[in-house]
Amino acid sequence: STLVVNIAGSRAAVRDGMATLGPLAKHVIADLSSLEI
Repeated sequence: STLVVNIAGSRAAVRDGMATLGPLAKHVIADLSSLEI
């Protein structure tokens, strides 16, 4: 499985995007890991 995340190029947007993505990363990885292919 692949997860692609696009974040705007400004430093502030990257900072905000990473702050949002960080807490979600464990949840996303757990969801992708539980998929049966």
